[in-house]
Amino acid sequence: MSQPFVIFDRDGTLIDSVPYLNDERKIIFKPDIVRALLNLKLNNYKFGIITNQSGIARGYFDLLRVEKIHERIINYLKGFHIEITFIYICPHHPDENCKCRKPNIALGKQAIREFDIDVNRSFMIGDKESDLQFGLALGLKVVQLKGDSCKSPLANHYSDTLMDAAKWITE
Repeated sequence: MSQPFVIFDRDGTLIDSVPYLNDERKIIFKPDIVRALLNLKLNNYKFGIITNQSGIARGYFDLLRVEKIHERIINYLKGFHIEITFIYICPHHPDENCKCRKPNIALGKQAIREFDIDVNRSFMIGDKESDLQFGLALGLKVVQLKGDSCKSPLANHYSDTLMDAAKWITE
């Protein structure tokens, strides 16, 4: 049976944006990440992360570094009984024009297929225009989390915090 999901961008959404993050000790979780995700979990949402990580193609770090960062995120949330169902990354440079770099939707389609995501009841939360374009192209409702990017007219909702985003989704 199809499941409702909230798919998150990683940097600037679940954790603070650190350019080309290559060390799990530099992770700063959003202050309301636990409250927001528990709210969503109580409303029967599952979670996934889809993130562009061009630092791999640029030679700033390797896939093992990215996996260590994801392991830290997963283990932190596990301590609060919050499970991340999947994490997909695009390791390519923007100039490669791959099909998996957001806003392209190859990774989203893969997630929908593999996890039977109910697109009509699911959401994408991100801080950049490419996250919103990605979510809309998949048929998801999109929430823009306040970040470095300007407020987008594409967003179904604009949130200052993850908790505000979670409340909007669950109302």
